[in-house]
Amino acid sequence: MTERIVFEHREPRLEGTVTIRTSGRGLGRIFIYKSDRTSNPGHSVVARVVAGMDMVKLAGPGHLLTSRVKPARIMLMGSKLEAAIQHMKERGIDSLVEGTTGEDAVVVRQEPGTTMQILKEKKVKLTSIPASRLVAIELYYDQAPKSLDYFRHVTGLKERPVGPLPVYFVYENTVLFKPEIEATSYKELLPENKPLGPVPAGSIGVSNQVAKKIGYVGVKLKEDRRYGPSGEKFEATNIIGRVLEPEKLRDVKEGEMIYVLEVRK
Repeated sequence: MTERIVFEHREPRLEGTVTIRTSGRGLGRIFIYKSDRTSNPGHSVVARVVAGMDMVKLAGPGHLLTSRVKPARIMLMGSKLEAAIQHMKERGIDSLVEGTTGEDAVVVRQEPGTTMQILKEKKVKLTSIPASRLVAIELYYDQAPKSLDYFRHVTGLKERPVGPLPVYFVYENTVLFKPEIEATSYKELLPENKPLGPVPAGSIGVSNQVAKKIGYVGVKLKEDRRYGPSGEKFEATNIIGRVLEPEKLRDVKEGEMIYVLEVRK
């Protein structure tokens, strides 16, 4: 199984129409129509190409097309609070702030989450924290692709630059997180990139299908020669990345929400 997609809008698929496949073969794929087609209950119409259709018609397998979306996406997460408020003011949108409001405040949540809903309501609620509490991480895409598909899904990092991780348990040199989204029923977590030796401090791991509790995320604060970041033995742990500043996690408490920011090299 894969991620669920809800059908929303049906209309004739005229030339330039953009749709998302919401059921059947090709679920989740994006289609741009080069010629007219009738409507289909398995295709949700989401947009229309207003310029550049000649390029679409000339494109072949393997080609990459760059798109510019209108209206421009509203993504404030990861931005400084002051800059986010100013940006919304310029677009005629009111901002309601919950959290810290100091000079170093960073936005970690926005509600509504989608551009269209924000534009419709003309207001947005911003949750902010001190920049010193935002945890930067590096992810190992070439070593643990399946595990990262799961991790980026449950943290929301597939769609936004900042993701939440609720602290589930803290003990000795380990911080354990239980993701807000339960996805182990439709996301595979087969063993991959298991530790072959001592686990370095700062390592991030996900418990795989060998573990009793699948899908938990853990971070090691000190090097460990026996157990992985999620508290499991090496064969039940998939290493997915590292925390760049593990000292930020040394004083976290059970029940606390931390936010991670992916840093790409």
